[in-house]
Amino acid sequence: MIFKKLLAVLRSSALRTVAVATIVSFAFVVLVTSAASIISTNIFTDGTLTVSGISSTTGGFLSAASSTVSSSLNVTGYLAASSTAGFTNLGTLYSGFVSLASSTITGTTNLTGYLAASSTSGFTSLSTFYNGFISSASSTLTTLSGTTTATFGVKVGSSGTGINQILFGTCSVDLPNIAATTTGVATCTATGVSSSTRIFVTGYNLPTFIVFTGASSTAVDTIQVAAFNIGSQNSGAGAAVNPDPTTWFWMGIQ
Repeated sequence: MIFKKLLAVLRSSALRTVAVATIVSFAFVVLVTSAASIISTNIFTDGTLTVSGISSTTGGFLSAASSTVSSSLNVTGYLAASSTAGFTNLGTLYSGFVSLASSTITGTTNLTGYLAASSTSGFTSLSTFYNGFISSASSTLTTLSGTTTATFGVKVGSSGTGINQILFGTCSVDLPNIAATTTGVATCTATGVSSSTRIFVTGYNLPTFIVFTGASSTAVDTIQVAAFNIGSQNSGAGAAVNPDPTTWFWMGIQ
């Protein structure tokens, strides 16, 4: 009978001990986790890990998969990408950027400020300067390997005359029979010239006593040339000369 009562007391004490131990353990966990927590081993979670406050990773972090930052990401130190870094939306670099290697831009680049090249600046494709350009330094040699077109003209020197177009070509000239001491006139076709074009013609391969005297552009695609028969006392003054058809070189500036 005494043994049974003792056993009942022990059982009652053990129950109270377990209850007290459970309450103390729960309170300890609550107190510890509500303050700073230190975990010396890895953290594994099968679901989403949410941190409502600021999370500091003093040793950095490694993301094995893609990561999404839905708000601002402030990086006060060095941001490095061992592979390609892509920005799907517009990226703003407030302090500029420095590229240590070559860079390729496949889209349009708009520069609202100053563009400086400390070394040689090369453009492999056609470049358009809508407001013109100014060279503040002199160049001793300018090499153009392709065609350069100046749509609005070229001016050499501050007081020079603007040149809009320079033309070159040849034309077939057939002068008429020219009497002594008279001038013969003929026209030839010169594609591209107009009445405002300044014409220069190389008149050569003319017979004796016939001298080239001038040329001008009188109409579109037309050059007028003139030659004078100076005559000769030895061959008889007043002898007419009919030059053979020939080809002359011409240059036009407008």
